[in-house]
Parts: sequence; structure tokens; C-alpha cells
Amino acid sequence: MSRPERGPNMRIRRTVGRVVLWAVDALALLRPRPVLRTNSLERELASGNSAVLTRLPQNTVVGCNDLAVADLLEASTSTDRHERKHLELSAERWSQRAAMLERMKRSFRKRAALDEASHEFKRDRVPTTPPHP
Repeated sequence: MSRPERGPNMRIRRTVGRVVLWAVDALALLRPRPVLRTNSLERELASGNSAVLTRLPQNTVVGCNDLAVADLLEASTSTDRHERKHLELSAERWSQRAAMLERMKRSFRKRAALDEASHEFKRDRVPTTPPHP
């Protein structure tokens, strides 16, 4: 039974091994992330609606949900515990942003409906004029 090698060669091998592991982890972070598209988004883009083309995915509910799903998929395939935790937190934040955008959309619709009702009420109200003496 031979003893493990000691000395300067062992230190060099250990250092090279650590550098290689670090490089592999660094390259894993540079992998392109998958981009998911839903059928509704593809249909809107195909319709040629210019407002849809200017909307960024992170500014729509569907886009945020797609980014959350993409992060969860990547986290499920990740072998690095730190990267997996980071991607799971990112997916949670995208889901929270999607919920916030949905609440804002409902709030804007509610305000618009109230404004419309207010204008209709003012328009339909018969002005009362005092009798002229």
C-alpha cells in the first residue's frame, strides 16, 4: 500500500483541481436561460399590434409568469446548490411581480369604470335652474 504523494506536486495538483472546479461553476452561470413563450403572446405578436411589440416581458403578467417557470425549470436541472437556491428565489420574485401587475391592472380597470360612471352621471343629470322672476 503506497502513501499519498506529498510535497510541491501535490499542492500544484490540488490548486489546479480547485481552479478547474471554479471555472466549471463560472461557465455554468453563463449558460443561456430558456425563454418560454405562451400561445397567447405568440398570437398577439403575430397580429402586428404595435403596443404588444413595445411591451417587455418583465412588464406583463404573462411574461413574468414565463420567466418564473423558466427559472424553476433551470433550478430543477441545476447541480449547484447555491445556483438552485438563487433561481428558486428569482422564480418566486417573478411570481410576486406577476401578482402585483395583475392587482394593478384590476385597480386601473376599477378606476376607469368609476370615472366612466362619474362622467355618465354628470352628463345625464338635468341641470336645475332657478325660476326667473
